[in-house]
Amino acid sequence: MGTVDGVLLLAAGKGERLKPITDKIPKPLIRIYDIPIIVFPLYFLAKAGFKKIIVNLHHLPDELEEFLLKFGSKNSIEFIIIREKELLGTGGTIKHVFEKFGFSRILVINSDSVGDFDILGFVNDSQKFNSIAHILIYKDRSVGGIELQNEIYVNIKGEGKGGDYAFCGVHIVSRNILDFLGKKNTIPMCIVRDGYIPAIASGQNISYSIHNGLFSDAGTYERIDKIRAFPKSFFKEISDYFVLA
Repeated sequence: MGTVDGVLLLAAGKGERLKPITDKIPKPLIRIYDIPIIVFPLYFLAKAGFKKIIVNLHHLPDELEEFLLKFGSKNSIEFIIIREKELLGTGGTIKHVFEKFGFSRILVINSDSVGDFDILGFVNDSQKFNSIAHILIYKDRSVGGIELQNEIYVNIKGEGKGGDYAFCGVHIVSRNILDFLGKKNTIPMCIVRDGYIPAIASGQNISYSIHNGLFSDAGTYERIDKIRAFPKSFFKEISDYFVLA
């Protein structure tokens, strides 16, 4: 699919900010209008034609794996499950996937990223640039940590630390990121802190597309409330796709 030869859906987190519900339910299976959070990114991946998806699991993995396998069989999606005994973090998981599967470029999306993403358009945009990563960003100064310098360079300051844009948790990562992630042997690793920021500091380009539609992550109760305020048509589209009760 374009220049992407692998897809990774990140679903291992403990959902600490959504306790106590995540003590018993893995965050990706928390429902918004009866739709599990993980179904939102899955819908837009499937809409773009991606039917083979790697998913990493850690917290309450049995329930989540059972859901994915049933969902995949009904929606013609092949899930490759990676169970992490220890949380590798976003950077650690991306490093592991590159090393295990030998991919050149992978599309990565957080399982709690909710938005009307044009994934195929995003992949096509990434082909215009010779960059170590291509990220999807959203104009939201309240959680902004990304400052635009020019069309192929961003300054990532971290969430809430300046900049008008927020990272959507959707990105295409080149295997060359291993030059930076490989320098750290401890886990968990963060793809931004341990990959992108050192890459920028060394002179590497990180390109971007700007998402102008709907977006919020589902990491807190407040952000879930923000998602609930999305137009009803958005949920109708996803609900029609979600065939499991």
